[in-house]
Amino acid sequence: MKKLIRKVIAVFMAAILAASALSVTAFADAISDELAPALLEGAMNREKNIDISTIVQKNKWSLAEVTGLLANAYLLCPELFFASNTITVNSLGSSYYVILDYTMTVSQYNTAKKKLDAAVEKIVSGITSTMTDVEKLMYVHDYLILNCKYDYTRSKYDMYDCLVDRSAVCQGYSLAYMYILKNYLDIDCTIVYSDAMGHAWNYVKLGKKWYHVDVTKDDASTVYKNNSYDNLGFVMHENFLMSDSFAKRTSQPHYNWEVIGLYPAATDTTYDKAVWRDSNSPLVFSGKTGYYVIKNEESGTEDICAYNFGSNTNKTVLRVKSKWYARRNENGSQTYEYGKYSYKQIWSSLAYRNGKLYFNTNKNVYSYDLTTKQTKKLYTLNKENDQQIFGMMFSSADNLRIAYRADITYPENTLSLRLK
Repeated sequence: MKKLIRKVIAVFMAAILAASALSVTAFADAISDELAPALLEGAMNREKNIDISTIVQKNKWSLAEVTGLLANAYLLCPELFFASNTITVNSLGSSYYVILDYTMTVSQYNTAKKKLDAAVEKIVSGITSTMTDVEKLMYVHDYLILNCKYDYTRSKYDMYDCLVDRSAVCQGYSLAYMYILKNYLDIDCTIVYSDAMGHAWNYVKLGKKWYHVDVTKDDASTVYKNNSYDNLGFVMHENFLMSDSFAKRTSQPHYNWEVIGLYPAATDTTYDKAVWRDSNSPLVFSGKTGYYVIKNEESGTEDICAYNFGSNTNKTVLRVKSKWYARRNENGSQTYEYGKYSYKQIWSSLAYRNGKLYFNTNKNVYSYDLTTKQTKKLYTLNKENDQQIFGMMFSSADNLRIAYRADITYPENTLSLRLK
């Protein structure tokens, strides 16, 4: 991220996780293999008092340890969207019981589960058998960002909020990502949290190696004078497939984290300098090729590039000149004459339908035919006060939703462009 934009991109606040500062490494297997399944089974049976006495006695945990470890077990159970993340432990002698606050009746849960299943099926329907695991991880990462916005009320914590209501804090993003990867894509994944940061993200496995993925931080919102704007079609990749060392030196560094589970460190740096790292558009897929937009510093253009995940080759397929202009700076104290000051960032989104790429400059929307190599202008924004296009995405099979505003510090307006 460039200097000016860093100042207006939100530093995301996380859900206040219930986990204590207790290190869970020594208890990792018991949490994932015993405690989390017991918690989930009891909750699915709507038990008022979930008996975990045998597990506690076997592992010789104290009451203080049980409380902290249950919080971590809860984070391994994204299916518990019908229960509050407030957990009470009752102990009587050697007996230990967990009390959950169920927030849905059985009937409400059944209705909600159908909506959740439909939302997940819609996501995974876009994943093909030819995709590599990296592509699958990227696809789900970008989909969640495009279709969920950060909850600044900080009241939406679970995967249902993220996938169905489409608004959540970091815990909701992380639980949704883990649920899809583990249950539908057979990719191992767990939760990482940092009490110091008040933040949660994911730890994913590729082959025999592990990497950090922080979907929340890649879903950048603009915050201006206590107002937040979602930035339609804007998808960062700075926090995708990070090594431990890279995670510590992003524009919003990660620190003092705890991985839930007994896993090796993320030492592999293969993806730390990946071609998509600085792209702020979605990666869209056609066959084995992923297309993305990136700023070309040398030419001062936005380049649409094609990356072949199979051969690890990259090439520019189209170069477009466009500038996004600022009307005021981030504190509102100075106004610029339109056209005289340009952001160093580009705000071009990318979409794909039926052999064509769709992208925007600050004023126009275009299609690019991958077969004929022909570019066609589809729409020109003609709004008062020098409005500009700051992103777009498909809202249905033949409708593009376009976001426009005077500059990045103004609220987003949207319009619908129906494709012929």
